[in-house]
Amino acid sequence: MKHSVPDKEYFRCQCGSELLLLSHEKNDCFSSIDLSMYKAEKSIFHYITAILKNGHPYDDEICLDLEDAKRLRDTLITIIDQKEKEIQEALKTLEKQNDI
Repeated sequence: MKHSVPDKEYFRCQCGSELLLLSHEKNDCFSSIDLSMYKAEKSIFHYITAILKNGHPYDDEICLDLEDAKRLRDTLITIIDQKEKEIQEALKTLEKQNDI
């Protein structure tokens, strides 16, 4: 199942207290896919406190329901397919430049 992927997408834990952020660069075929976990707090003070206390604002565990797990899977597959296509196109461009 293919779908359009935004630069950033959030997945909420079933308990509602954590978020998983999946982010990537659409135009950079050599970029990384980043996964970050955050407490689902509304206050900026929570993030500041977490950074001061732990050195980062994210946590280390999240539980996704089946639908969100499928959405995460589909998002990752789409990003990987896009990256592979971009790499192939870049290689073809390099081959053409070397033939000239």
